[in-house]
Amino acid sequence: HGLTYTIPLGKDSDPLYAFSRLGLLMDGEYLRDDAEPHRHHCILTVHVSGLSPERLPDLVVRVGSSTSGICLEDMSPVRGTFQVTGHPGEDGVLQFTLLRQGFGDLSADIYDGGRLVGTYDLSSVLDSLGYDWNAEDLSDITLNFSVSSSEVSLVIGPWDDGGSSDMAC
Repeated sequence: HGLTYTIPLGKDSDPLYAFSRLGLLMDGEYLRDDAEPHRHHCILTVHVSGLSPERLPDLVVRVGSSTSGICLEDMSPVRGTFQVTGHPGEDGVLQFTLLRQGFGDLSADIYDGGRLVGTYDLSSVLDSLGYDWNAEDLSDITLNFSVSSSEVSLVIGPWDDGGSSDMAC
């Protein structure tokens, strides 16, 4: 890949609106092209419920994939390690900014007090719901994690043009 935007390990992406057009043809002395930047990122919002406010600081959400950047020449995903962690705020909400994914391995791990309580294959669930990582402008994603003493359940969606799903672990 040529010119790339790469996400530093442990960080989430900056919001990325970009435009790229390859193979422009010139007819005469002038070339005019209307740049139309598109949204190559989405906001992943995680809502955590079922924990007392005192336990929220013990909860960690780790999101990862092998998409660590984007080629700015053709807007294709760049392979590399992407991993970011966060703690929900007092309201039980945290957000990550993700770039366009391209390798089908987006996942989320949930830790409570340092103990892994759930691993979720987000790519498979989002694919089954029709989420389109190839859309010109990416839609935001909402995850709802309900944590109890015996299980963690996950609800994804809905987004502008898609559905939602439930998972338990």
